[in-house]
Amino acid sequence: MKEEGRLEYRCSLSPSDDLLARSSLQADNRRRAWGRFFWHAVFGLAVVLLGGALERRGLPSGFVWLVGTLIIIVGVSANMTDMLAPPAKAEQFQPVPVMVVIDEHGVTNAGPLAQSQVSWSAVQAVAVTDYGIGFWAGGGDWYIPLSAFASKDHMKQEYEKILQMKEKASQAVAYAGSSWGEPPSQSVH
Repeated sequence: MKEEGRLEYRCSLSPSDDLLARSSLQADNRRRAWGRFFWHAVFGLAVVLLGGALERRGLPSGFVWLVGTLIIIVGVSANMTDMLAPPAKAEQFQPVPVMVVIDEHGVTNAGPLAQSQVSWSAVQAVAVTDYGIGFWAGGGDWYIPLSAFASKDHMKQEYEKILQMKEKASQAVAYAGSSWGEPPSQSVH
């Protein structure tokens, strides 16, 4: 039952939803890893070239070459796992009924075996992703899968409603925190 001031999303989280989310996150991680590697390589190569210029002038350059080479090696080793990760595989599980409830208090994610509730103050970000609407709350991250919506346009409309709910909640907190129960003053200095 949908109450006023409350958004409720019911769906079945399926292996295809899971695969879409994993693939999208893996693609983002891969893209960021290649970017980090690129900057390590550019900076490392610049330092190596600096070592060559120092050597041509008869200055000690061995340490500079070593530092440039180490920068490149660190760039490769720190990002190799994400750059060359095998494609995501779907976890095999029976579809799981999920209900996400959003109200002025925060977000509740409930499944058949567990339920978690996060206040709006703990929600760091809400975003439309390739795989649904994602909520990031410092380790308690989850999403409403794309399959819960009739279309991507419908998902974007619901996302706007969620942002409005979050904004109302932050305004209510500001109002509750003001002195004497009055709305915050609009004083001009």
